[in-house]
Amino acid sequence: MTKQLISKKLNKEKIRRILAKYYDDNYCINNDVHSRKLLVYPATGFLGAYFITIEGSGPKGYGIYFPCEPFHTYTITLYDCCGKRFKDFYLNYEISFD
Repeated sequence: MTKQLISKKLNKEKIRRILAKYYDDNYCINNDVHSRKLLVYPATGFLGAYFITIEGSGPKGYGIYFPCEPFHTYTITLYDCCGKRFKDFYLNYEISFD
């Protein structure tokens, strides 16, 4: 697992590509993973937090995006299709999921 502070812009498409590439490189079960959409759902009970996943039956990878209020930073933690955390991004800006 790697941790890195990202100051360049990370967006929905880049997150989708990271999840799809990790799935393709490590599991290579379904070659159409790169054409699937990224689905984003607000996390119930947590203001500003989102659950992120690649569409499809059976998990292809997912992530959790949440604000760290006292520091005005944001964290995205990405997990593979088996639930193993493989990457953390620490952001100094907010991502718009609209």
